[in-house]
Amino acid sequence: MSEHKIDNDEKYYKSLTEINLNLVRQVQDLFLEVEKLGLMVAEGSYSAKDRSRIVWTPFKVQFRDEQDSPSFDKKFNFGIFKPDGFFVNLSCEGDLGKKYSKDLADILSKDEGMKESGKVLITDLLSVKDAWLELIQKLLPELRAREVKN
Repeated sequence: MSEHKIDNDEKYYKSLTEINLNLVRQVQDLFLEVEKLGLMVAEGSYSAKDRSRIVWTPFKVQFRDEQDSPSFDKKFNFGIFKPDGFFVNLSCEGDLGKKYSKDLADILSKDEGMKESGKVLITDLLSVKDAWLELIQKLLPELRAREVKN
């Protein structure tokens, strides 16, 4: 008798359903909109218990330091959607990350959590979804201009 294995997508969305029945459809719709912008939605954490989803560029970006010198290259992370119902922004590196983090905190101005810890409920982000997507669209040309060609 073979055991039915639940894939990581099922585990992730099942976790969200336990928080809010409507959250799964809203998050899936948001991920479709993000992908239309040319971004990736990929599995984040690799622990079996905590499969998050990360929204990021499909290409590496050159980050710069305060003196405008090249600092490092990596994909730009627009945020992590955790299975516990939280959205986490860890994009505070380099000039672009700091700008994005500040602008995101401004969008979520009512939420001190984003300003202090970079963490808010996914439902809070969904409440400003259009502004978040607009912020991403405004940043994309600069990210593409700094794309690292290999």
